[in-house]
Amino acid sequence: MGKYSPNIISNGLISLQKYNPGGEAVVYGDRRVTWGLLTPRALRLARAMQKLGVKKNDKVTFMFHNCPEFVEVNYAIQAAGAVPVPMNYRFIPREIEFQAQHSDSTLFIYESIWAESVEKATPNLKGIKNFVCRGESAISGAIGYEEFVNSGEESDPAVPTDWDDAAVMVYTGGTTGFPKGVLLSYGAHLDMFAILLANLIVRGVQIELTPEQLENIKDAI
Repeated sequence: MGKYSPNIISNGLISLQKYNPGGEAVVYGDRRVTWGLLTPRALRLARAMQKLGVKKNDKVTFMFHNCPEFVEVNYAIQAAGAVPVPMNYRFIPREIEFQAQHSDSTLFIYESIWAESVEKATPNLKGIKNFVCRGESAISGAIGYEEFVNSGEESDPAVPTDWDDAAVMVYTGGTTGFPKGVLLSYGAHLDMFAILLANLIVRGVQIELTPEQLENIKDAI
């Protein structure tokens, strides 16, 4: 799958850590998270998930707002060969119950600012074997987020993935009934990026960008 790893996401993370460790992966207010910081944490998280029994194609639900932890958890799940299931942090307990159960998730990772809704849903989350919380949790046996990160080895899980494997499970928003779970492959994401690049190039030509500016757009993508 690549020079460093048979896993699509691990391969990218390790490459970025090696060749661009000081590059900013996430900018969040005053926080600047570089690839040199993000990659080791994502790999440790992936290894920690494996210790809990998470295997390739298992679903892992996570509930964070738009913060660096959202990114590192998503990458970690994929590096472990599992399928991330992001959950809308605006969900009320019955919606949390539905998505966690419908997706067949076995691990639930969340931040404590959503604890009230998550904890109200907990009695009906029969498929969830473990909870990990960033912050205080009232769920018995819940693992602290940083403790969880530090419990994993900083090494490549090396779980083979291919372009046809599921990269993420997202839920649609409808006007009636509960949302539907949709699996998107790594290949589908590649197609989306290719279409985006083509559209940017066409638009760049239309607004008469210089060749140097067009090259910068390609490099950024």
